Amino acid sequence: MDDAQVPDTEAPRTPCAGRGPADAYLDVAEVIMVALDRGGRVTLINRKGREVLGYTADELTGRDWFDACIPEGSREPVRAVFAEIMAGRIDPVEYYENHVVGKDGQERLVAWHNAILKDDDGRIAGTLSSGQDITERRRVEESLRASEARHRSLLEHMGEGVMQVDNDDRLLFVNERLCRMLGWHPEDLLGKIGNEVLCVDESARELIKEKNRLRRAGISDVYETTMRRSDGTVLWVSISGAPVYGQDGAITGSVGLITDITDRNLAEAALRTSEAFSQAVIENSPIGISVRSRTGRLLSANAAWKRIWAIPEPAMSDDVSRERQSLAFNHRDDYLRPYQAEVRRVYEQGGHLRIPELRIGQFRQGAAEWIAQHFYAICSADGAVERVVILTEDITERKRAEEERERLREQLIQAQKMESVGRLAGGVAHDFNNMLQVVLGHTDLALSKIGAAHPLHADLDHIRTAAARSADLTRQLLAFARRQTAAPRVLNLNDTVDGMLTMLRRLIGEDVELRWMPGDALWNVRIDPTQFDQILANLCVNARDAIGGVGVVTLETGNVCFGPAHEDSPPGVEAGAYVMLTIRDTGCGMGQEVLDHLFEPFFTTKDAGRGTGLGLSTVYGIVKQNAGFVHVTSEPGSGTAFMVYLPRCGDECPAPEPASEPDARPGGAETVLLVEDDGVILDMATLMLEALGYVVLAAGTPGSAIRRAETHSGDIHLLITDVIMPEMNGRELAGRIEALRPGIRCLFISGYPSDVIAHHGVLDEGVHFMPKPFTVGALAAKVRAVLEG
Repeated sequence: MDDAQVPDTEAPRTPCAGRGPADAYLDVAEVIMVALDRGGRVTLINRKGREVLGYTADELTGRDWFDACIPEGSREPVRAVFAEIMAGRIDPVEYYENHVVGKDGQERLVAWHNAILKDDDGRIAGTLSSGQDITERRRVEESLRASEARHRSLLEHMGEGVMQVDNDDRLLFVNERLCRMLGWHPEDLLGKIGNEVLCVDESARELIKEKNRLRRAGISDVYETTMRRSDGTVLWVSISGAPVYGQDGAITGSVGLITDITDRNLAEAALRTSEAFSQAVIENSPIGISVRSRTGRLLSANAAWKRIWAIPEPAMSDDVSRERQSLAFNHRDDYLRPYQAEVRRVYEQGGHLRIPELRIGQFRQGAAEWIAQHFYAICSADGAVERVVILTEDITERKRAEEERERLREQLIQAQKMESVGRLAGGVAHDFNNMLQVVLGHTDLALSKIGAAHPLHADLDHIRTAAARSADLTRQLLAFARRQTAAPRVLNLNDTVDGMLTMLRRLIGEDVELRWMPGDALWNVRIDPTQFDQILANLCVNARDAIGGVGVVTLETGNVCFGPAHEDSPPGVEAGAYVMLTIRDTGCGMGQEVLDHLFEPFFTTKDAGRGTGLGLSTVYGIVKQNAGFVHVTSEPGSGTAFMVYLPRCGDECPAPEPASEPDARPGGAETVLLVEDDGVILDMATLMLEALGYVVLAAGTPGSAIRRAETHSGDIHLLITDVIMPEMNGRELAGRIEALRPGIRCLFISGYPSDVIAHHGVLDEGVHFMPKPFTVGALAAKVRAVLEG
């Protein structure tokens, strides 16, 4: 007997030899149960089998099943199939039919299902078969076969192809439908060997041969294969085959019901291809795609979804297997809280929902920071929600780009503000400082000619003070716009702050304690000392005003380094090594609204008359001019800390310059060529220099200055020239004069030198500069410094 394709684990491991609980179960069954060993001997037969065959258990146990119970006509083919199965050379068949003969000699037709029995070593030990007596059913079938002629016309016009072959696979009958299906005429097929005419290749022929052998053993089944059409094209067919019995019950051949499944197979292949393509698109999509049930249970998710949520594969499996009834994983429910009602409406009522942006980074470590989601409900024909598809897009980079664009936009606005102020300052500074120079210079000269007891001394002193304050205001505007002319030097901030502590304590007053915490092994920086004095003074005054009474101002220095992606880097700080100066106060602090406008020019929170709003703007401009950064932290009621970062300089500090007498006005007897296109300033500067003892050659234009240099018979020791003039600028004039008078020293004076002698506000190497307006004392000191330098 053949065996059914039942897993070996469901079959007994050894043939049943004795009787036990299993036998009682088998005796209850209303089907025939027979167990055979490898030799075909009966090892077990149940009650139903004994009733059908008329034998007792003792009469059959140990006997050859084929000799005892298989009719002589089919005994050897069935025995041969059984032997092939026992040898493992053919696959077992789940279902087959054959005749058995009882003790009374009467034959019964039985439909069998069987399973392989294996021993403890896994080797085939026999079969266990269950059978149903179908004798009566077969009698009906034989009755139907007797009426075959009557129904032959029906077969001819069936919607399926029909063919009959004998035991040698010779075609005995083909209906009209099969001929149309294959493109043959009946006379082309009848009498031919079916597997030779219709099979496409050798594998198909071998399959047909094996099926025909099963038919000869009385076995029916359904299988799929290919057939060749008359034009050589291939047709996929499904064949339902069954044995054909003669009048004597012997198998005379087989009949097959043939269905053309080519279109179905092509459609299935196309569907599989489409599904594979769709799955590949979904799986490789950069957008996370997940599907959830109506109750929120996660059904599937692609790789992008797992990547966006940082969900490893085991966690995915756990989530699916536990069938969590939630709209999201428990550890990230909160991200949808603002949209929970809208999301639930999609799950319950259908429709779709688009959420343009959600921040999820704080709910799941390693997940994307920002996402956009789109919920689509998939509904049944009656409108009930069956599934919800969720598209999740990682928009973190886009948000970062937007934030970066916003940051750059704000920087551009700030740069445009600074550029506007710079243009204003540059436009005003030249003429305004020239006018201030006249006021301050003549006032200074007038004061030098009268004593302190003179009735006009106090008035002149007030005029001098007002002019000086106006000049300071112009310098602050230039500093904010990064157009202040600077002469940077290598400084150690610890030494510089040490030298200013006394002045700073006087500046902030006795009620405010000044604490100084210098950093160890502090690096050097390169900055104009005057500019650094401005930074420190402005920030200390700002801290004093924020305290408004008793408090503490702390100065602290230190070395810091920031990498390209340093998490602790203040906003806007570029990677590099910096010296940090921190000014921290215990004052009232500031809110975000104030911080947003802190460095804007003329912005102030002080009472009217207490500030110009340029102090912090000046600090910002100076720091930026020196390639540094300013960072501020503050909260209302918690004080404020200004962190100034200046780039590290690897050069050594020069030796300190000797201090000059504060009130000294050193003079000299050298010859000075003075060039100034403003006649009033030219006259005033001439008076100043002559009062100091110098011989002055005055020139109102560059051309006249060149002529005087050419015609003067004596030495000219110093050229003092304005920077911005008609005909040529001061730098060009200096070059012409130096060509005529090698070794002449040069001092530039200007209210706004632009980039003629400075680049980005930093004086060129070896250039001496005196900003307007200046006093007689300042001019005297500068002239001597240049001449003796």
